[in-house]
Parts: sequence; C-alpha cells; structure tokens
Amino acid sequence: MIKNGKLFGKISIVDIAILCILVVFIYGGYQKLNKVQDLSVNAQETFKIEFLLEKATQGMVDSLKVGEEIKDSVRGFTLGNVEEIRVEDRMELVVDGSGKAHYQPIAGEYDIYITVPCKGVFDADGLLISSKRYYIGTGSRIRTDKIVSDVEVMMIEK
Repeated sequence: MIKNGKLFGKISIVDIAILCILVVFIYGGYQKLNKVQDLSVNAQETFKIEFLLEKATQGMVDSLKVGEEIKDSVRGFTLGNVEEIRVEDRMELVVDGSGKAHYQPIAGEYDIYITVPCKGVFDADGLLISSKRYYIGTGSRIRTDKIVSDVEVMMIEK
C-alpha cells in the first residue's frame, strides 16, 4: 500500500499532507471573510463620540473649532466634524500641609472634551468606524488641520 513514501505507489504522502493543510486554510479564510460586517452606507448609523484630550495647552484650546474635521491620525479616515467643545481646568489631586487631599487646578493646562458625530456599526465588539473599533476608555490619536493628539473615548451614544 505505501511504497517509497508514496500512497498506492503514485501519490506522495507529503503532497497529501500539504493538500489537506491548504484545504483547511482555504476553508478558514472563507469563514473569516464570510463574517465581515456590512459597512455599507445603509448599514451605518450615527453615533456621538466624546473624546477627552488631557493636559492641553492654551494653543490647543484656541486651535479647536466647532465644525472642524477630525480624522484618525493613524489610519487616516475621517471621523466627523466637531459638534461641541467643552474646556475644563486640569485638576490634580494634591495633599496640603495638614495631610488633607483635595483637587487643585493646574495653571496653563486644560482638559478638552470634544464631541464628534460619527457614522459606524455598533455590535457586541464595540463601535466599528471604517477599520477601527472604539470602546469607552480606549485611546486613539486624532488630528485636525492644526493639531495631532492622543485622546481617550469617554462616551459613545446613539
């Protein structure tokens, strides 16, 4: 039955093993690609994402404008246009001479909350916008015409 490493004297056992591995990979690829999300325009809904830009300078505060386009700096796709900007003094927990802890503003530093309406698909794995998933608490890098900065997702709502 097996002669010189060949099945029935004609087919190499190594060839059969490689063929089986190829079939498994082809089937796995088909299954993975078959479950791709429908990201057509009709399947997308509008969500609001609130980003937190921490430790911003006055120049960053002045450069952000409502209506300005926000892009994902790493992947390059457009998230949307700024709908709302909320600026708060940056607060830090400090301990005074008597041992009491309290929050105190840091001069010249701000926390900027940026609300951007985005189109995407929401499922059990989070909000998928273009090629990136967003979750509350995840970090991202955004850019406008004037700034590039790391931000954290604070809120996602429909």
